[in-house]
This record gives sequence, structure tokens and C-alpha cells, in this order.
Amino acid sequence: MPWFAGSAGRSDELNELLAHGGAAEELRLALLLASVLRPLVRRSVPPRLVEAGPVARSARLHFADGTTVLVRSLRPGDLAVLAVVMRRCSARPVSCTVAPDGSTQLQLVWPGGHRPLAMEVLGLDQPD
Repeated sequence: MPWFAGSAGRSDELNELLAHGGAAEELRLALLLASVLRPLVRRSVPPRLVEAGPVARSARLHFADGTTVLVRSLRPGDLAVLAVVMRRCSARPVSCTVAPDGSTQLQLVWPGGHRPLAMEVLGLDQPD
């Protein structure tokens, strides 16, 4: 389910996060990440580059519009699969959700792919 439910009100995910006592900082980060990722999903902006991130098991994911986020694979090997896919064809983001624990998740698909690639978005990129 997408992070933002329509203009009528908050999404179920936001209500669940608030109900579980989500800290103000986690909520603020989730809202910030969702506001950055939602237009990428809506416009199907493809990622163009994956490179090592500043934290162990993380990567920088650069999108075609210049947006860069830090991600971590939710399933082992998904970052490697994404790197291979990006050399052969174009992947695109299809959903951005927020889990009850406050983590922001991004799913990407590609033509002929059997399953979406699941990434946890750790934050926006910052200079090292």
C-alpha cells in the first residue's frame, strides 16, 4: 500500500506508526523520505547508478533526476541483482511504503523480472 492514502486523510501506515509510539524523529524522517520518493514512484524515474555506501551493507542509489538515497537490501542479494539489471535494462520504482517500525521501503521492478527488488531506504545521501 502506498505511503500516502488520498487527500482525505492519513494512511493506515501513518496511523499504525503513530499508534505504536513512533518517535517524532522517526516519523519526521519517514515523511521526508516519502515526500522525496513518492514523485519518483509516480513518474517511474529509473535508478542509474548503484555504488558503495558509507555504512556497511549499504549503497547509494542514484536516480535519473539527480535524487540519491542510501539503501540496504531487505533480501540478501537484491542490491547485486539491481546492479546487474541496471547494466542490461532499466529498473523502475513501483512502490514506497513505511513499515510499522518506521522504516521506509522501496520496491523496484524491471522488464521480465520475476519479483520486485526490496530495499530499505536509510536516508538521503550526504557527502562523506
